[in-house]
Amino acid sequence: MAFLSPTIASFNCHGLSRTVKQNAVIELARARKVDILVLQETYVHRLRQIRSFDATFGTRSYWGIGASGSRGLAIVLMPRFTGSVLRYFRDSDGRLMSMDLDSGIRIVNVYAPNDFRSQKDFFAAFG
Repeated sequence: MAFLSPTIASFNCHGLSRTVKQNAVIELARARKVDILVLQETYVHRLRQIRSFDATFGTRSYWGIGASGSRGLAIVLMPRFTGSVLRYFRDSDGRLMSMDLDSGIRIVNVYAPNDFRSQKDFFAAFG
């Protein structure tokens, strides 16, 4: 059970497909000594993009892929994070994901719809 108190940051990317934006987000996380990044509105929908992201930055990332050009979530474990992922879940819409870590921490990443009616339906689905 490693890393009992990781530094976690959440960021709405408004798109993370471009390399310039990826570099900016990762550099900000490094400067702030972030261990885990929780990202919304990534707009990433290709497996090739995900593999390239991890290879470029040395991260371990988990993605919830939305429709092309919209939605999308990610939980990015920075290289300084030494813990382990026990369980990982994502929905099929790129709006909800969760991750259980060996430290007993559960990370939940939610990107709800913008309009009120859709929000009501979205949250009603949780019971």
